[in-house]
Amino acid sequence: FCGLYDGPCCGPLSVGDVGDGTNATPATGTFPPSVFGNFYKSGRVQMLYLASELQALGFAGGKINELGFDVTVIPATAADQYLNYSVKVGCTTLDEMTGQNYVQGLTEVFSADTLDVAPGWNMFALPVSFNWDGVSNLVVEVCFDMIALPGFTQNCPNTYTTTTFNSVQWDFDDFTNMCDNTGFITTSGDRPNIRLVYCGGVDLNDLEYSWSPTVGLDDATSANPNVTPPSSPITYTVTVGETGSGCESTADVTVGWYPPADVSFIPQPDEGVYPFAPYFNNTSASDVTSFVWNFGNGDGSTDQFPNYTFQGPGVYVVTLQGTSVNGCVGLFVDTVIVLDQPIVEIPNVFSPNGDGENDTFAFLDFRGFDTFSFKVFNRWGMLVHETRNVRDGNNTIWKPANDVPDGTYYYVFNGKGLNGDSFEKTGHITLVR
Repeated sequence: FCGLYDGPCCGPLSVGDVGDGTNATPATGTFPPSVFGNFYKSGRVQMLYLASELQALGFAGGKINELGFDVTVIPATAADQYLNYSVKVGCTTLDEMTGQNYVQGLTEVFSADTLDVAPGWNMFALPVSFNWDGVSNLVVEVCFDMIALPGFTQNCPNTYTTTTFNSVQWDFDDFTNMCDNTGFITTSGDRPNIRLVYCGGVDLNDLEYSWSPTVGLDDATSANPNVTPPSSPITYTVTVGETGSGCESTADVTVGWYPPADVSFIPQPDEGVYPFAPYFNNTSASDVTSFVWNFGNGDGSTDQFPNYTFQGPGVYVVTLQGTSVNGCVGLFVDTVIVLDQPIVEIPNVFSPNGDGENDTFAFLDFRGFDTFSFKVFNRWGMLVHETRNVRDGNNTIWKPANDVPDGTYYYVFNGKGLNGDSFEKTGHITLVR
């Protein structure tokens, strides 16, 4: 991570310089910029140091404890004490200074009401170290305000190195405190050399990981375990350490997940005679916004409420896949039965004696009909009972009264299939009490 860090050093202290140029900024003027300049009494200078340049030092990430700049000489007429001097540091994805805006969000790592400057490396010991993540580019900003002084002086020249990209941006002024100024900005590739004192951390290959709790993790000692959280949200704590240095750190990771899309439908009806065209009533939750139907025969639809005609008999497993607004997928499966022709099976005997078994006359199987009529006649041809399109949940079609005598009766069944075909069936019924 990038930011202030007051934890221990997990590696030896190292010193490295970014920039080996020997040219020095001028004692007068502002180009290239001096980090200790009083030719103009207030200045703001931002310098960009690439991650690759820091890595070339052998710095793979860790704490920066000190930083400083190399002054070649203090001119006789230059100030050697600076007022209101501050240093800020931050990480960035920028690979070049644009000159359009100052980089924002930097962290102040050093400040002094008065700062004495001398020839050589002027180092700033950071009260709280700045941790560099090892991969981001680094921005260092210096700012000073000498406006309260009666006049300007010469700059204190510092060494710089010319880069192939715009690596520094700045502005100076005699009347405005530039530390808060966002006005005119100049860019250049002539960047001040910088010295860093850092503890470079540990070899990534030596790091050890421990996750807690372990539930849902495929490997609780991996840097990047796969997780199937048992609940949402759930917080895992990872401890990262290196045995050789004794350093470790912890961080919390909260994992949340959305449930699968709540998908459902009802075929209306779910059985019929081919060609059979049921309506699929989509009863999915309101946050399910896209649908993919598979009608079990290779055909499909993306309509929310499709009608589909099955052209042949069979048992079709219909699948609906839905996707919620959160991108989660859900599945629902139901079966549609398509008959070759309507089916009705009528028994030939029943015993309405009140013993609770076979007391009513009911279809043994009844499927694929839109309408029907069922008539019962005695042996003399007299109509005893008639039912039209009325059945209870047990397919019951006749509950004879007690005065209906035992004997043989005859029935005539007429029905109209869901496909429009007419169907007739006749037979006899034996009533035995």
